[in-house]
Amino acid sequence: MSSMSTDHSTGGAFVSETGAFIVTDDLHVIPNLPTTVFELFQKLGISDLDAVDEINLNVGYKEMLTILHCSLHSNSPLTSTFVSKGSKGSNSGCLLNYEMGNSSGNGMGKMEEAAEMAMTIKLVIQKSNNKMLFAHAEENFVNFLFSLLTIPLGGLARLSGNISFGSVGNLYNSLSTLDPEKHLKSPQLKNMLQNPQLAALHISQNQLFSFLETETEYYRQTKRVFLPSGGHIQNFYVVQNQVRGFLPNESCKKLLLKDPKFKGQYARPSMFIVTPDMHVASLTKFSVVSHFRRLGIPLSDVEEQVINIGMAEVQKILKASFESNLVLTDEDIKIMTKRIKREQT
Repeated sequence: MSSMSTDHSTGGAFVSETGAFIVTDDLHVIPNLPTTVFELFQKLGISDLDAVDEINLNVGYKEMLTILHCSLHSNSPLTSTFVSKGSKGSNSGCLLNYEMGNSSGNGMGKMEEAAEMAMTIKLVIQKSNNKMLFAHAEENFVNFLFSLLTIPLGGLARLSGNISFGSVGNLYNSLSTLDPEKHLKSPQLKNMLQNPQLAALHISQNQLFSFLETETEYYRQTKRVFLPSGGHIQNFYVVQNQVRGFLPNESCKKLLLKDPKFKGQYARPSMFIVTPDMHVASLTKFSVVSHFRRLGIPLSDVEEQVINIGMAEVQKILKASFESNLVLTDEDIKIMTKRIKREQT
């Protein structure tokens, strides 16, 4: 699939307005040059150009959402979106590749630092089948879970040393092959896409991934309006850029914003219930007894286990939250239980 933009007045945010690109089925982006076209055909094993057809497609809101979804789950998101659209099992090959191993060099920070920031949660297990029912967690773990919603897709791709999210990694890696002077609007934009930052004051205190925050300065602008009676009223505005050259009746002072991480970022200090499918509820509003009755589980078949949440568990949670309805599976519980027993002996 090729894409070209020639409207200089309404150019996109990242690539050159006059640039033409080829997007492969697995979301590699390359410049649309004669040499790259022939190299791509050779790579695909196509020697007869008469066997190749071009089809014009309209990409609307629905198609954009489908590409986004398939890019996380499929190794061929364009085929899944346009060619296999409407066919049964078109996304049956959507797989997420995951390898546990050495995480150095993948932007996750040092394992020693991650170990110091490890969190503890208490799992409620059904003893007869070793099935996780839910977890007791303090606000630090819940803050971590909610912080996953703030990670940009480019940030997920940057972590793909051990975790691969469909074809998003290919899209991310394409940036390294594009010349920022020729194909992108600026080197700064390339760096922004390769190293995306989170919104200011929105990195969790227990964030184990090495993301940076955007540095945004806020100012309080004051305008005094004088009344005919001789008095005046003051209007206050919060602005992101310092107002320069303001009138004598105006002033602008920099604001020192309180970092919400000092008191917990999303959840206040409390106890929470986290179910295997990532539902979060306050312990005060969650009836444990009613929950067991709904599941048909006698209290005699329930036990609690305390586990530590470190880098390995965080990787599993991040991966599983995209590919599965169950974040912590029964097999994960068995592995963690065996490890805890080894540490206790």
